[in-house]
Amino acid sequence: MLSLRTSLRGRWSKMALPFAAYLVVALVVALSSMDVFPLSLPPLWKVLVLPPLLVIFPSLLEEAFFRGVLLPRSLAEAEPLNRFAAVSVSTAIFTVWHPLNHWLISFTDTSLFVEPAFLVIVVALGYACGYAYLRTRSLWAPILIHWATVVMWNLFFGR
Repeated sequence: MLSLRTSLRGRWSKMALPFAAYLVVALVVALSSMDVFPLSLPPLWKVLVLPPLLVIFPSLLEEAFFRGVLLPRSLAEAEPLNRFAAVSVSTAIFTVWHPLNHWLISFTDTSLFVEPAFLVIVVALGYACGYAYLRTRSLWAPILIHWATVVMWNLFFGR
């Protein structure tokens, strides 16, 4: 809960590097896989309705678990190798969650969740969110990065 009460005020620069690295990977993969991620313009109703809904799920709920539960705040003080190992485990579980969601739970078209290009982006997102969380000690950093990702994906990349 403390991570949700921690503001990003004065911490924006600490999330810039993980977010920028993720953005480069995600754009390169998406733009080189246009058959998987077709560019499209959304209808106005999607632009108005989806962004607020995507704050709760997947952004808040997934980040609360994959970063908030799996990565204790105290990990920010740990040795770099220990932080890397913990973020790697969290990222691996986060990545596996997506195909499992497709195969077991899905209520919508989640066929993208088993595409290799998508999973590369998920791995990059997991690392970016993990490191943004540890650097800022605020769960709002990974929530914001995750939210920006799913908004772009849902509005402009054909899903």
